[in-house]
Amino acid sequence: MVENLEIKLSNVSFVEQDGEQVVHIRFSSTNGQINISGYVVVGSEAFFTNSGSTEAITELVRMELVELVK
Repeated sequence: MVENLEIKLSNVSFVEQDGEQVVHIRFSSTNGQINISGYVVVGSEAFFTNSGSTEAITELVRMELVELVK
C-alpha cells in the first residue's frame, strides 16, 4: 500500500543527530485511503547521491517509509 502513495516533498533540513550530519526530508502523502505527513531521516551521503532529481529524492522517501511500516 505504501508503494502506491503519491508523495509530495515540502522541505529539506540539514541537522546534526547523535554527532552525525543527517537530512530530514519533510513530505505529505495520500493514496485516497491514507493521508500521512512527516519527515524521514536519511544520511547526508544518501541525500546527495539522489539530490540531482526530485524523482530520486521522492523514491528515497518512499523506500524509507516502506522500511518504517514493516
